Amino acid sequence: MAGLKDFLQMKVKFSQDCQCPHIMYYKRHTIRQECPDIPSDRTLFIINVPVYCNQNILRQLFGLFGPITAVYQFKEPVSSIPDQVKVDNATLFQRSQHEGFRIAYIVYKTAVSLMKAVKESCDDTIILANLTQPPVIGLNKWCQEYAAQRPSPDILQSQIDQFMEDFNKRQQLKESQNSDQPDDEGWITVKHKNKYPVLPNGDQEQQESKKKKKKKKPELINFYRFEIRESKREHIAQLRKKFEEDKKKIAIMKEARKFKPY
Repeated sequence: MAGLKDFLQMKVKFSQDCQCPHIMYYKRHTIRQECPDIPSDRTLFIINVPVYCNQNILRQLFGLFGPITAVYQFKEPVSSIPDQVKVDNATLFQRSQHEGFRIAYIVYKTAVSLMKAVKESCDDTIILANLTQPPVIGLNKWCQEYAAQRPSPDILQSQIDQFMEDFNKRQQLKESQNSDQPDDEGWITVKHKNKYPVLPNGDQEQQESKKKKKKKKPELINFYRFEIRESKREHIAQLRKKFEEDKKKIAIMKEARKFKPY
């Protein structure tokens, strides 16, 4: 990171009672590899951002130079904006941010707004409590966070529908990029094909049950010698018992056949 001499300053105080201001340092964002989400010609890079300066506060402070399209906050500098962060900014349920001092990226709508922001430092100390929407603290902050985490069913359903629509668009874009159609230069992207195709839930359960049946090991019967001897003895005893029963049945049948005229 470059020295602080390349940065401009903005002094902020939480309230009028605070004796010492807090200094945020900012400059034009520069990076070797250009990122479309944070273009260098429209992005302001800020360091030493305190905890109570959330996205809303930053929009009010730096929105004086021009309209802002996006505000991103991170623990440390990044080369590109992760997709999950962009999704979180557009949804009700946002991930918990890093607790402590952060860095921020403010993307202006036009390059003229960025030129106004980096023209000179702010000499006056800004009192955050005097803003149109001052930072929320204490019990009010907890109540606001609690209410934000429990939106109404209608708003929640609309957010879910929007998320699924964006997700389907991203999936279709990936499929079109990985299609078997040749590109402009005639190259065809080879896709990885799964050896086992994805089946519906019912068919998948049947396949899993078949696999479990195949994996079952056969039980070892009469593995030891004494078990073999006992099984032979039981078999011989059953044969003898059956033989005696058959003899009785034959005797009964013979008695029934005898001719008794008187």
